[in-house]
Amino acid sequence: MVGYAAPSAGRLKGGESIHALRSMLKEGIPEEITFVEDVYDEEVRYTDAEIGRLLGTLKELDLYHATLVVVVSDHGEEFLSHGWLGHARTLYDELVRVPLILRIPGHRGGARVVETPVSLASLTPTILELVGLDPPGARFQASSLVPLLTGEASPGDGIAYSEVDLNVLAAHKRAIATKQFKLIRDNVSGEIELYDLTRDPHEQQNLADRLPDIVESLLRELERRIALAPQGLVTPGERSFSEEELMGLRSLGYIE
Repeated sequence: MVGYAAPSAGRLKGGESIHALRSMLKEGIPEEITFVEDVYDEEVRYTDAEIGRLLGTLKELDLYHATLVVVVSDHGEEFLSHGWLGHARTLYDELVRVPLILRIPGHRGGARVVETPVSLASLTPTILELVGLDPPGARFQASSLVPLLTGEASPGDGIAYSEVDLNVLAAHKRAIATKQFKLIRDNVSGEIELYDLTRDPHEQQNLADRLPDIVESLLRELERRIALAPQGLVTPGERSFSEEELMGLRSLGYIE
């Protein structure tokens, strides 16, 4: 596979840890930032090729047309566009606007692109509905996307909620987004950010002071979503991590 990235750039030789990269790229040297982005693009291309290989195997086994295919990412990555490298610290669109692709067996309506904001919390009820399962007593924080996928209706209110809570990075934020606006609240400092995603898709101009009515409306919706979150919550169990698992978490930047 032809690569996107050069063998090296500036001080970077490839293989640096996320911690080393964050330290080295504080100066923001364009050549080095481009190199890191190109390496990431190579990973995306590799993943795309492997998905293609999987789909090709399904076709060889004559299973493709009867298989529900879901391609999704849990988060994106930030390359210093908001002063950070990686993820797990902010809630800007480069992190929370992720691919969500579904291929429904037997669907003959053709490809459909949905612009309405949706949540990954809708994924489980969507899959259950598509495969014809209705677990008794199941409760979900978001509704199924099937009506939207089939063009029969719009899902809910077109509002997407996201959050980050990570003590090691002192990141405790909540965000709520409509098709036009996104509000981000820092739960520690109380800072409010508001962006017009239609005019400012890269979220560079904070409009919180200029649009107080929209801020108030979105804050009310944010509090409503937070209040609904504990409903049906299952208390997770606890376990210890092995040294190998801790090393893996450190290499990804989740712990120091």
